Amino acid sequence: MFPDSDWHGFPYAYITSYATLVGHISPNLQFYLLPITFAGSAIGSPIMAGIADDVGVFNVVILSTFLSAGLQASIYGATTDTSAAVISFLYGFMAAGFQR
Repeated sequence: MFPDSDWHGFPYAYITSYATLVGHISPNLQFYLLPITFAGSAIGSPIMAGIADDVGVFNVVILSTFLSAGLQASIYGATTDTSAAVISFLYGFMAAGFQR
């Protein structure tokens, strides 16, 4: 099996590689998709922590995991610059709920 540290960053890296392979997303934005994802994560972390204080950590992890899985699947529909940036930001925001 893979150690946790090896596969944990795969969805983040896949957003950038998918944008590169599809070719519909401008080369200037492809470089910034990963920082956009991390910016969403930085904004989402304190918000998710605050929500977890109110509704419980397990509830936030379940909802965050479910929505993140949907956002991972939605990257296949990202054919424009705007949609790729929005999906990257939202994925980072929602992924903040289940990060260690």
